[in-house]
Amino acid sequence: MAAVLLLMVTWIDTAHGEVVDMIAAVVNGRVVTTSEVDRELAQLGAPTDDASLKAEALENVIERYLIEEKAQQMGVEIAPAEVDAALKRMRDQFKLDPLQFREAIMKQGIAWDAYAAGIKSELLRVRVFSYAMGEELRLDEDRLRDYYLKNTDSFRTPPKVRFLHAAADKGSGLCGLVRKKVNEGGDFNRAVVDLLGAEPYDTGLMDETSLNEAFIAALEQTAIGSVSPVIPLPDGEHVVKVVEKVPGAVLPFEQVRNKVREHFTNEGAQELYRNWIEQQKRKANIRRMM
Repeated sequence: MAAVLLLMVTWIDTAHGEVVDMIAAVVNGRVVTTSEVDRELAQLGAPTDDASLKAEALENVIERYLIEEKAQQMGVEIAPAEVDAALKRMRDQFKLDPLQFREAIMKQGIAWDAYAAGIKSELLRVRVFSYAMGEELRLDEDRLRDYYLKNTDSFRTPPKVRFLHAAADKGSGLCGLVRKKVNEGGDFNRAVVDLLGAEPYDTGLMDETSLNEAFIAALEQTAIGSVSPVIPLPDGEHVVKVVEKVPGAVLPFEQVRNKVREHFTNEGAQELYRNWIEQQKRKANIRRMM
């Protein structure tokens, strides 16, 4: 039967001789139609003529087929009450009653039955993966420490900086004059007062990552006690004197254990899932036709 299906290119309305659907892929003998891919695109809110998004939608449908097949093999099911509970949690999150929630979904161009089916599919995906990878997902101390060591940048305090800041009108050249005066031996504060008529602003110690890219680039090339190059921005020109720099540091595991657990759950498990589903695809007999 699978061999026959692979030779087919379209589904035909035999009564009228019209093409009503096309085959997008065959997964272990089960046909994925182009209409299913289009429905997946609609769920993503994506245009149907975007080739890369259409390929992504096809992979989503293929994954769903593989999950459903795996669930059947494992005897895993999702009860209607579980879907209802998930929908209620979402309604509560947005503070909508059932009718308002349904209308909000349908206004996005998504059929309600398709939306509920998508929720059930996601619950099934999570359950099948959890059962299949139970040991891998066990969050013992060794696993958390291993994840922490492999992702130390995620648990690093941001670098901090303190500087004196002065600004002038765009194109005035006054910040350049301040810099010139300091380079000739003058005092930064005095130069700012003389040329701009006000004391420079002391930022205090602040996260460097909160600054825009132009400021960060200027600060990176400015040593403590030195004056930065003029920083041109749409709102005007700026110049700063760096007072203090504190590099970022990796926080000890004991201090960020809860954060490590959260990161692993949200990111580490996702990476495990991607590896696992790709393994399922390699094992499966998949023929893509679009």
